[in-house]
Amino acid sequence: MTQERLEQLGQEWQERLRIAHWDVTYTAVPARYVNDDAGLSDCEWFAKSLTAAVRVATEHPEPEIESNLIHELLHLVVAPLAHTSDEIAKQFGAEAQRLADAVVRLETERVVRSLERVIFAEILKERSE
Repeated sequence: MTQERLEQLGQEWQERLRIAHWDVTYTAVPARYVNDDAGLSDCEWFAKSLTAAVRVATEHPEPEIESNLIHELLHLVVAPLAHTSDEIAKQFGAEAQRLADAVVRLETERVVRSLERVIFAEILKERSE
């Protein structure tokens, strides 16, 4: 997949996921440059500035790349959850915040993976009709 196609897909999915207000930079990279155990994609985001950098390994088939792109963009959809632990810290202190951070990260990833599967299954269904 080309850089241009990755950017096009990213912009399309930002619209579909209602996160077009985020300023996202898309970069097609070799898998060895992705900070992911599977070497597929990663995303670094900053909720306060609504900016993100998504890197996607492009040596995979387009459907797999698109699925991973959706996954990374879903992290932006659920980004407001990250502030949950800040509120807990205000009420219960730093130790509670560390625990909350861990729970929020774990649960956010679980939700993102579930949403990715559902959304991508629907897309594949639409395209086959």
